[in-house]
Amino acid sequence: MAASIIVKGVPVDSQFYRKDRRPPLGYEYQINLDTGAEMLALE
Repeated sequence: MAASIIVKGVPVDSQFYRKDRRPPLGYEYQINLDTGAEMLALE
């Protein structure tokens, strides 16, 4: 999906997770700022 808009010149910051990732909150859009992964994504 990201590649389809990158080729159209849209700037994209993408972050993809492994299929086996199990986030502690259950959903990728919920953010627990106590973990390193989420803080890294906000940088």
